[in-house]
Amino acid sequence: LPILVEGDFKLSQSTAILKYLAKKHGYYGDNDREAARIDEYVGAIRDLLDVLMPYVEEQRPEKKEEMRMKLAAEHFP
Repeated sequence: LPILVEGDFKLSQSTAILKYLAKKHGYYGDNDREAARIDEYVGAIRDLLDVLMPYVEEQRPEKKEEMRMKLAAEHFP
């Protein structure tokens, strides 16, 4: 579990940490619309990783091939 500690401030949860640091260092857009677009992209990447990581972590070749075929058919036609 990632944890950010700054003095007496502690923050966990990777997305919360990323948003906090991006805002703190000026990388979270110049307005609410830009921030929303950033959230959209981050969410899309997270969704993609949720779909791909089980495939990446699978060790059994026959199961991995089955998963690859399903990914190709359902997510990357």
